[in-house]
Amino acid sequence: MLACNGECGKEGCTFRTDRPTYLTRHCNPIIRANRNKRRREQIKCPLCNELVKRHSLTSHRRNKHNIQARKYQRCPSEFDRHKFTFIKNLVRTSIRDDIRDGRDGEVNDAHAIAIAVYKRWQTLDHTDDNGGCCSGPCAIALYPHSLFSLTLDRIDDSKPHFVNDTLDNICFTIRGMNTHTSLGKGPDTCARLRAEMHRVIPDEEVIAALEREKQSMNIHVARSFGVEQERVNALYKSVFRAFRHDEKCKKAFGTGKKAFKYCYQLYANANARCNISGIYLSGHAFNRVNVNGKTIPHPFAPSVDAINPVLGHVPGNIRIICCFLNATDMSKQDMHKKKKAQAHGIIPHAWTKELWNHYVGCAN
Repeated sequence: MLACNGECGKEGCTFRTDRPTYLTRHCNPIIRANRNKRRREQIKCPLCNELVKRHSLTSHRRNKHNIQARKYQRCPSEFDRHKFTFIKNLVRTSIRDDIRDGRDGEVNDAHAIAIAVYKRWQTLDHTDDNGGCCSGPCAIALYPHSLFSLTLDRIDDSKPHFVNDTLDNICFTIRGMNTHTSLGKGPDTCARLRAEMHRVIPDEEVIAALEREKQSMNIHVARSFGVEQERVNALYKSVFRAFRHDEKCKKAFGTGKKAFKYCYQLYANANARCNISGIYLSGHAFNRVNVNGKTIPHPFAPSVDAINPVLGHVPGNIRIICCFLNATDMSKQDMHKKKKAQAHGIIPHAWTKELWNHYVGCAN
């Protein structure tokens, strides 16, 4: 929840909202004055050409032309309206993405689905549908730009979110676990991850992984997996993706080769284990999952991550982690981090070892 706290100039103002744009409009006198001016503007009714104030057009159409305004579906009185607004936006975004990606995501009543999602969220009891512990610092957040924001992950990725207007294809989880990998979903997910964290890896397997990821491509490695065509190794691909898209990384290293050499040394020093979870990085270019002609990354493939996203991929701020733990950081897009922190406390945007151990249910 975002609060004004007198920033608008009115002492003791109690204005609160979960929409950053509304808060900006409320606190900025210029934006507020322009909006009020537009509302008072005289415009012509499209039906009778009578001049009316813009904000009075709806009542004019209702009283003079008997045209009813679109019915506004209000938040149920027993719900927190700010949290319900977040869930409504989440449902709308899911429907929009389904339609955009050609999954036939049309629904009959998005408002009813939002109510069902809210009620389902109320029953989670500090555990998400992946079996993760969502209490204390890992509590599910009903606001955007947090590692623990509620997300609606599809169980079957070939189907839309709301099949037949139901939640049968929905996995309620946190944004930090809703990444594009072939990691399975379900109540046993965290149990499988704990087992992977404690799995004993033979030395020869580690040596083979370090040798495999040492360069960009290797035909001998490809043939050992029964493939005649070379593929770019997972670590090399991740490093150069970061190098291409991060100007700070380019400035710090100068060339992609130097960036790769630095990142490979981190990978080798950790014996091919994730810096956050300790899971062995067993994903590589030859065990990606192919679904409907599309290649999905292995969840335990090595991935380059900036510890502090604001600093970028620079020396001292890079770690090698599992692909599924490299959630896209949205903190740069959050224009109201300070105000949100005042209302909610510390808002995590990236995984740490402590947060991960708490979520997955392992002792620190």
